[in-house]
Amino acid sequence: MKDMRLIPHFGRRAAASAQRGSLARRLLLVLAAMLLALVAVAGARVVTFRTTADALEEFRAETVGESQQVAEVRILLEKALEKADDAGEEQVETRDRAEGDAFAAISTKIDHGFERLERSGSRGERLLASSARLRWEEARASLARALTLPPDGREDRLDPFHDGVDASAALLTDAYALNVAEVGQEISALRIRERFQLYSSLVILFLGCVLGGILSRRVYRSVTGPLKGLEEATAHLGREDVSHRIDVHGDDELARVGSAFNAMADKLQRSREELQHLALHDPLTGLPNRALFLEQLQHAVARARRKGSPVSVLYLDLDGFKSVNDTLGHAAGDELLMGVSDRLRRTLREVDTVARLGGDEFGILVEQELQGATLTAQRIVRQFERPWSLSSGHASVGVSIGIAARDGEEELDELLRQADTAMYAAKASGKGRWRVFSPDLGTTVLTSRSLRAELQHAVEDEEFVVHYQPVMNIGDGSISGVEALVRWNHPQRGLLPPSEFLDEAEESGHVVHMDRWVLREACRQVRAWQTSIPGAEHLSVHVNLSARHLQHEGLADEIGGAVRGSGLAPADVILEITETTLVHDADAVAAELSKLKELQVGLALDDFGTGFSSLSHLYEFPIDMIKIDRSFVGALGIDARSPDLVKALVELGHTLGLTVVAEGVEQAAQLEYLRSIGCERAQGYYIAKPLNAEDLEKFLRAAIPHAPGRHLTSVA
Repeated sequence: MKDMRLIPHFGRRAAASAQRGSLARRLLLVLAAMLLALVAVAGARVVTFRTTADALEEFRAETVGESQQVAEVRILLEKALEKADDAGEEQVETRDRAEGDAFAAISTKIDHGFERLERSGSRGERLLASSARLRWEEARASLARALTLPPDGREDRLDPFHDGVDASAALLTDAYALNVAEVGQEISALRIRERFQLYSSLVILFLGCVLGGILSRRVYRSVTGPLKGLEEATAHLGREDVSHRIDVHGDDELARVGSAFNAMADKLQRSREELQHLALHDPLTGLPNRALFLEQLQHAVARARRKGSPVSVLYLDLDGFKSVNDTLGHAAGDELLMGVSDRLRRTLREVDTVARLGGDEFGILVEQELQGATLTAQRIVRQFERPWSLSSGHASVGVSIGIAARDGEEELDELLRQADTAMYAAKASGKGRWRVFSPDLGTTVLTSRSLRAELQHAVEDEEFVVHYQPVMNIGDGSISGVEALVRWNHPQRGLLPPSEFLDEAEESGHVVHMDRWVLREACRQVRAWQTSIPGAEHLSVHVNLSARHLQHEGLADEIGGAVRGSGLAPADVILEITETTLVHDADAVAAELSKLKELQVGLALDDFGTGFSSLSHLYEFPIDMIKIDRSFVGALGIDARSPDLVKALVELGHTLGLTVVAEGVEQAAQLEYLRSIGCERAQGYYIAKPLNAEDLEKFLRAAIPHAPGRHLTSVA
């Protein structure tokens, strides 16, 4: 349904456009022109027929009727004149009254006939009729004069009468001839009129056909032109050429189809450009992705081969990015990545290329010698020393950079692999650093990668075991609790201490899964000892909480569930965090510790004295216990300043109302000194080394019944 928006001017607007000018209207116009010609011709023929019929009727009524009337009158007059000639002559010769009456009757008929002729016919016919009547009247007058003469036998006295009658008859003959001539003229006029009307009809039909042909040609062009353009455009579209457009004229249906096609092509072109951009760019940061970076790197290597120009690659990986995702959420992680991209753009030159290769890894292409690449890496590391201000809090995220320069004929993949190897070496050497690739780095990086993969399997297969180290009450020598310490039961290398894998686990994030497992296992085991060993009912368990796990969302719920699931009292669980954790994002740590404290578990600050935490932190955080770092306790009896320093730390803890535990006690003299300065608890090899669960149970069963002050090393 969404694609229908590509077609414009449809619906009500299309209807309005159709009123202004459409292909259908043009076709109707052509048909109308052709029909108009036919109708005009048919109408002309009807009018012509009507006119001809009227003319024939008029001709019949006026001309033929008059001719018949004139002929009748003429025949009547001719007969009457013959009779009048005879009757008049008889009257003159015989003087008979009856003959006179007969002549008078005939004369009356002749007068009526002449009156009829004078009222009908053409003007010429009426003039001839009038002249014939005058001749008749003259003849009748001459007859009247002849009657007045005495009969003498003379025949010439009737000559005027006969001449008048003959003249009148001749004029009537002329009137008849004129009538015949006029009839001929009328017939000729009718023929000319019919011919003119026929020619007019043919001209109208021809003009209609010409006009229809012109309109048809225009309509043909207006149809075939856009159709050809549409055909050509679809052919380009079939060849995946979306840049072609139809030349649109007018606003008819085909023009709207062309406009719709152009709109569709515009949309397709924009979509293709967007897809091409998405295919070659990271959607979050807008940086080139790995594909485009490799393409640009390939071009740079090709230029280096032709011109001998330098090419260097920087491979970047963020330090602590996973911690941001785990603690502040993925939205904060995305915000950080966008900030990283902006910071990199500002740090680099315009000619340099920076790309997001995936996750928290970035690549930089600089066409410089190795020295220029190292200077670029130094600028980037300095820029990343500044903390990041995010919407959900602050974060300290650094960067580790690996550098590889093309010295000989290194291929693209090899150059990128070298930079990646150098980056892992930089990260292994302490993070927040840069390293240049050298052949000897490969072994170190390979070991690190192998260890990370093995840790993944260890987490999945639960290859870890927990060892426990007792924590002693210095005052009476009783065992107050045990610290749970993780060991890795490696399938090939045997039991590994935390120093062999903990840093890699912290970096890879596996430490969170390890912490969860150790917490559940230790709580379960200590609860079992509480219920099975007399006098161990209040044995506590110390569990280390990594900095990454502390920042993990939902930590309080996890720990609460583990404690409740084991059956331990919350007060018997002591969570240990390092002092350096407090320095990192103190506000977030304080909020999380407050949630943990609501569970009524104990909180201990481990490695106290090494993390440079301020006294204000000890006031702000809900800490119950501090554990003095073994480096201070181990120096007792060696460094003259150590006793005063340890005493100061113990007194500081007491001043703050905290329980103090000394770690790393390995000599009796150390334990005695701690007792003398009031330190409550101690932990170390002098008391017992870390033991597996079975051995520690034996230790507890032997140690707990002993009287205070007994040396427990013999038991261990």
